[in-house]
Amino acid sequence: MNINQILKRKELLLSLGVILAGLFSAKHIFQKQQEKIRQIDNNIVIEQQRLELAKELVDLEHKLIQISAPYLEKDTSFAIDKLKEIASRCGAKIASVTIEKKTQAELYEVRQYKLSLQADYHSLGKFLSVLESLPDIIKVEEISVMPQQRMAPAKDLKALLNANLRLSATFIRP
Repeated sequence: MNINQILKRKELLLSLGVILAGLFSAKHIFQKQQEKIRQIDNNIVIEQQRLELAKELVDLEHKLIQISAPYLEKDTSFAIDKLKEIASRCGAKIASVTIEKKTQAELYEVRQYKLSLQADYHSLGKFLSVLESLPDIIKVEEISVMPQQRMAPAKDLKALLNANLRLSATFIRP
């Protein structure tokens, strides 16, 4: 073999070595880039899931607000005024209202009222019906009905009753 041929092959071998080293380096860089792309794709998926959860939480919060809007906390004077208004619309007369007790929990509050009414049978039934149809959570815990005592019986007047009710009103906290 000739020295020139060896030198030519040496350059060829060196060129092949440089090309192989370049390809190996390119493959290594490509693999690192692919790994980074996979990590970014995984992060995108995780962030999309978080975004979906956040949207779901916002939707649930809006639903909670819509559902609990009629039951939001009200002060005692509001409830008493509402009871007086309902009684007058039904033809009943409130003789007395007493706040018995107040029970507080983490998510709601229960207030109990003792109510004395003067009404006829029809007005009392209408009053109870209106209480049941309210959007507020009102429960009649106890009711006692007695005829009103009169000095002289009047045949043309409706029979008036004295009704004592114990109500509990539940208010959901915002």
